[in-house]
Amino acid sequence: MLSSPLEKDEGLILTKTNSIHMFFMKYEIDVLFLDKNNIIIDKIVSMKRRRISKIYKSCSLVVELRSKTLINLNIEIGDKLIFIESPNE
Repeated sequence: MLSSPLEKDEGLILTKTNSIHMFFMKYEIDVLFLDKNNIIIDKIVSMKRRRISKIYKSCSLVVELRSKTLINLNIEIGDKLIFIESPNE
């Protein structure tokens, strides 16, 4: 919120949440909603400002990405995401 848009290869992981809002956002984002096993239960491409997502009872993790990132990736509902820590961090 109230920040610059994410860069091309950046993302934001929100834990212990099952919904997001876009109040105070200056730009659109792509969103992935994951369950406790990192399975994608829904995705939103270019979520608009001043919007609220649905509440996903089985969601435990949300990934926010730069708008339109998901258009170029072959990521579908039901896919499992694997997170790998960057060696540079």
